Amino acid sequence: MNHSDVSTDAATYRHRQEYGVRYDDLDTYRHVNNKAFLTWIEDARVRYLIDAAGFRHHTSEDEGVMVVHAAIDYRSQVHAFETVTVHTRCARIGGRSITLHHLITASGEDGTARTAATSTTVMAAVDLTANASMAVPDAVVDHIVGWEPTPPERTVGSRGAGS
Repeated sequence: MNHSDVSTDAATYRHRQEYGVRYDDLDTYRHVNNKAFLTWIEDARVRYLIDAAGFRHHTSEDEGVMVVHAAIDYRSQVHAFETVTVHTRCARIGGRSITLHHLITASGEDGTARTAATSTTVMAAVDLTANASMAVPDAVVDHIVGWEPTPPERTVGSRGAGS
């Protein structure tokens, strides 16, 4: 599975986060700059981890997650005064990593949504005191599996893989 496998069917995503395009999001070509996409994805990723994964590690000094890979495919321009929705789902849980897929849609005044971009983010679980990767905590895995309507792929080495 790679970033080209990101679903563009909004119905396959349970987690949604909505944003309004701000003037500051625009570049000299009067469309949304790529930095705004990264900011929306970052915010949606953190909210997904809290809402869907029961994640509280953001308040911990001992463990957390770190983005180790991010990819975006831009599909259409986004302009001022449009509404952007970032749809997020967990696509894969590995022994030490979590892969999220993001579908970014945009809609204008008529409310018709179109795909603006798709994105993949891979995060590694990190033991901050040892400055090393660690296994994804069982509680996080359990929350995600319970949250997602379609269970994420489980790679070899992850708890419960193949079952």
